[in-house]
Amino acid sequence: MAGASYDVTMTSQQRWWLADEYEVLVVSPVQQTTANLLCYVLLALTAVNLVGIGGQLDCDEATQLLRRPAALAVGLFCRFAVMPAVSPVHTSV
Repeated sequence: MAGASYDVTMTSQQRWWLADEYEVLVVSPVQQTTANLLCYVLLALTAVNLVGIGGQLDCDEATQLLRRPAALAVGLFCRFAVMPAVSPVHTSV
């Protein structure tokens, strides 16, 4: 159905996306300005958090961590293997 046209009447709070011949309509009760404000607030808080973490880490600590990466490997393994494996059990309780 290449070149198909759709006649859709939308309100100001509705958005639509068209992929191939499928039509998806998303209706959000949140106004766009509120969503943008929340996005900027979360972005600012994340930036402040990352600056705080970077301010506490010395170059000597970083090089020591890279020379002996056992703790880093354990942390990454727990984050990307153990936590996803445990989460279905945790959410079903």
